[in-house]
Amino acid sequence: MTPWGALWAQFAERECGTYSPLYAAIAWAVADDGDLLDLVVEVPPAAHLPNVLLAAVHYLLLGGLSHPRRPPSFPRIRGHS
Repeated sequence: MTPWGALWAQFAERECGTYSPLYAAIAWAVADDGDLLDLVVEVPPAAHLPNVLLAAVHYLLLGGLSHPRRPPSFPRIRGHS
């Protein structure tokens, strides 16, 4: 595993754990995906942190983004569907 992959795996295990299964699943998926890790490293360093990408995913899901892994109970922002 690359150092960036290890960072994401550590985040999934220590920060998400059982507290947020959705975030843990996303973080583990990023940790194991070289293409996603390559994208992460291309952005400015402040955006390399896992919670920055997770915040972006959260924003898209709240906005109503349709995705097969989106939990049916995930809330939507009023005015978006």
